[in-house]
Amino acid sequence: MLFRSLFEKSRGASGRLSTRRGDGFTFDHGAQFFTARSQQFLQFLKPYLQEGLVQDWQPKLVTLGGDRTYKRQWFEPHFVAVPTMSAWLKQMASDLEVRLQCTIVQAHQQDGKWLLVDDQGLSHGPFDFVISTLPAPQTSALFPALAQRLNSVRMSGCYAWMLGFKTRPEGVAWEAAVVQNSPLGWLAWNDSKPGRSGLPALVVHSSNPWADAHIDHSQEEVQAQMASALLACSGIDSSQATFSQLHRWRYAATPQ
Repeated sequence: MLFRSLFEKSRGASGRLSTRRGDGFTFDHGAQFFTARSQQFLQFLKPYLQEGLVQDWQPKLVTLGGDRTYKRQWFEPHFVAVPTMSAWLKQMASDLEVRLQCTIVQAHQQDGKWLLVDDQGLSHGPFDFVISTLPAPQTSALFPALAQRLNSVRMSGCYAWMLGFKTRPEGVAWEAAVVQNSPLGWLAWNDSKPGRSGLPALVVHSSNPWADAHIDHSQEEVQAQMASALLACSGIDSSQATFSQLHRWRYAATPQ
């Protein structure tokens, strides 16, 4: 029997391509886009591009945080899934046996096959091979034989602050921004992406170094400092938002 199983500890199988919804707003609060820099990946994307499930995002892009705001250009396509980043993953997983809210805590081989054990003590398998998309520290715990190699991988965190507005604040002509010299690293109006709803939904990402320094601070403290930084770099007053939610990505990126 051929098993094609996907085990996901959360309620939805999308990981860093997650989408949050609240009060009519939609936020891609993880990965904002992706690029394709190999012919193999471009070929893989071709049917999804033809279908329109994946599209090129061309926002009005600027840099904030310096003496002035200036325009930026992307010199390669930046793709997003439509109508949410998670929609693409859901379609790709449609032919898999997906087990949600199932946390795998052990993985071991027996008679040349892999057996997995979840946090309820249930066994799954046997499988010919296992692919882990967990962050390096968690993969290391699951596969101790790889610990020596994986323990050298350093991963940084990120805070994602989701803000919904009745109308986009006056004077904001950009749709996405790279932020410099700030606790923040990235701002994007989610509604500027193809296929999204028209409600102004702002995703505010902290910088990775700042998140690492504040990773265990209270949400109130983190949000207050991000609000101050947002006002300073963009003039946007977060108190005018009708929706606000903060999410912590403890393992968000692998620094170069």
